[in-house]
Amino acid sequence: MEIGLSNLQERLCLIHIFKYGSGIFPFVKDENTKLKKQMKQLFYILILAGLTLECKPKSTVTDSFSAVVFYRTQGNVQFYDTKGKLFTPKLLDLLHDGDKIQTNSKSQAEFLLSTGGVIRLLANSELILNTKILSEQNVTKSTLKLTIGRVFVKQPNPLKKGETLQVVTPTQIAGVRGTEFLTEVTAESSQVLVSEGTVQADWTKDDTSTAELSENAEYISEGNKSEANSSKRETKPLTDEDKQLLAEQSKSASELLEETKAQMDTIREQFEKEREQIRLNLQNFKSENQNKINEQKSANEDALKEQKSANQNLLKGTKGDTEKETRSLQEGNSSQKGEIKNNSKSEFDAIKQGLKK
Repeated sequence: MEIGLSNLQERLCLIHIFKYGSGIFPFVKDENTKLKKQMKQLFYILILAGLTLECKPKSTVTDSFSAVVFYRTQGNVQFYDTKGKLFTPKLLDLLHDGDKIQTNSKSQAEFLLSTGGVIRLLANSELILNTKILSEQNVTKSTLKLTIGRVFVKQPNPLKKGETLQVVTPTQIAGVRGTEFLTEVTAESSQVLVSEGTVQADWTKDDTSTAELSENAEYISEGNKSEANSSKRETKPLTDEDKQLLAEQSKSASELLEETKAQMDTIREQFEKEREQIRLNLQNFKSENQNKINEQKSANEDALKEQKSANQNLLKGTKGDTEKETRSLQEGNSSQKGEIKNNSKSEFDAIKQGLKK
């Protein structure tokens, strides 16, 4: 773990120095330009030597991990990490923030949530994960960004206080606490179909994983759906076709939950180990970071003392050179005055001689 100034911090500090440093010596007369220039240079050297004392080092550590566990796939499904690299997860593997899942025709992927819920990504769909457990708060923040296609979510138990579970589309956000719903995205619009419980739906143009529900988000009760396009959002009752689709997905999701009951203890144990490891990593990081800050501070103070001493010696030398230049200039002026006076006297004597003749 490295400790150091970010590029932005360095630039801000340097801008501050060179913006306000140039007028720092008003007591130096303009005619002594050489001395003024040297003193400015010393000022910049002194500030740069102690730069890290004023601009404190910053560093961060990740204190969260993915709250989504891979379970199984059917058909052709691709998984990509944040760098766009293709990978193949194994049963009960933890997925990571930013992972992207793509399903082709006649294929689907199923996942388990640390909150006890399940996610099913249906055919011809693309989903980007932004779900994590915050170790210090011990809560889950889950955001599923659906760019195209359909995803079914079943969260049988109410979420704990502070936990969130939402699906973000290009035109709306759907947030739940304990329910079943299906979200569908097409090229022009999106819809959220609620089969059980209640979903909060909000129209939005922000399809990023950081999008949040507003205070004006509407509650969509079971038996209804939220439809949204680029200009509006409205609530409508489910059609018979919608109800049939939801019934099929709800039944298979319940079967999946029953099937994975025996494995949930293993999954919970895995999450607990990850959480404890993150807590230890965070604690070690803070301790290591503080030690490095103290070491850097001590080194900066020593370097600053040495620089001050060198600057004082340089100032003394500069002052001595300036005094010598001043004395030399004064002596030169005196010599020039005497020479002018002698030349004037000689010329005057010559004129007097000429007049006498």
